[in-house]
Amino acid sequence: MEDLAESKRKLPGIPTRRKGGFEQPWDYLQMCTWVLFPLILVHYFAFLYFLLWDSLAAKVVLTVLFIIFAMSTLAFAATTCSVDPADEMLCKEVQPIYNDPIYCYLCETDVHPTSKHCRYCDKCVVKFDHHCKWLNTCIGEKNYFYFLMIVLSVFLLTTESLALSIALMVESFADTDSFMDRIRHDNRFHHFLGSPISDNAVQSLLVVSVFFFLGFVA
Repeated sequence: MEDLAESKRKLPGIPTRRKGGFEQPWDYLQMCTWVLFPLILVHYFAFLYFLLWDSLAAKVVLTVLFIIFAMSTLAFAATTCSVDPADEMLCKEVQPIYNDPIYCYLCETDVHPTSKHCRYCDKCVVKFDHHCKWLNTCIGEKNYFYFLMIVLSVFLLTTESLALSIALMVESFADTDSFMDRIRHDNRFHHFLGSPISDNAVQSLLVVSVFFFLGFVA
């Protein structure tokens, strides 16, 4: 029976059972996260950081918070993708005994009454919530907490970037001369770019930043 089940999983068009988000096949939305997350980091450290106010305390606090949110996002994403949320009946040699189990014809075994079969990962997941294509893994009882922490971390990370972008954009239009004088006086932004940047270019980048992060937060 096991050989028959294994042979079914190797037929073309039938996926091999996946344990987590680090296993192939990759989802295109998962690959998007590999681009978007570094882009958010670059946006802060290569752009917003140089526009922040002169107060050292403000820069330190804002940057430390940003790093905490970014590291939390990365850590919880890695944990969520590493944890196999599969039903225990599929994971252990000594299988647990459930009250009122249900039979999964795809897994060919009894599973927990709250389990549902994920067609992307080819396995039953206890308290199946959904298959997250951004992480390319199932979300269930075993990794739901870590998934919620990702959502919270990403929200805080993008909200900080959005709030700073809005504040700096408003300041750049309300008092352009003072805003640009502060940047030129700091001089680090120009050194980083290798050449001066115009008022319109900074304002345009801030406007794009606001709309970009509004898409995330909304």
